[in-house]
Amino acid sequence: LRHFDQASRRNHAVSGDVVVPLLVAFVAPRLGARADDSPEPDSVSTISLSEVRANNSREKCWIVLLGNVYNFTPVVQQHPFGAQLSNAVCGEDATDTFRQNTDIKSVVDQLSPLFLGPVS
Repeated sequence: LRHFDQASRRNHAVSGDVVVPLLVAFVAPRLGARADDSPEPDSVSTISLSEVRANNSREKCWIVLLGNVYNFTPVVQQHPFGAQLSNAVCGEDATDTFRQNTDIKSVVDQLSPLFLGPVS
């Protein structure tokens, strides 16, 4: 927990030492179903970065990872450090943030039920 607290003080960075284990332990097991506003797989269309930026709160949090948009709302609402996490990544391209200290492919795999579409 100390790693996340220190990282959140530095420009709201996210430490993979805490985020990924907590994502796996607390959030991922509950992500089996699509999020309420996730599109049906055959209706996926591109999402503009301005639309992603408009969803920048803990109540409605979208992020971009590796060129794809994910509804990150359930993660920040269930994560023990959700408020700090939402300040760091909601409405943003979080690829570099997650890539710094995490296995980003593992994170993307965990978030697949929350996929909204590619960013345009």
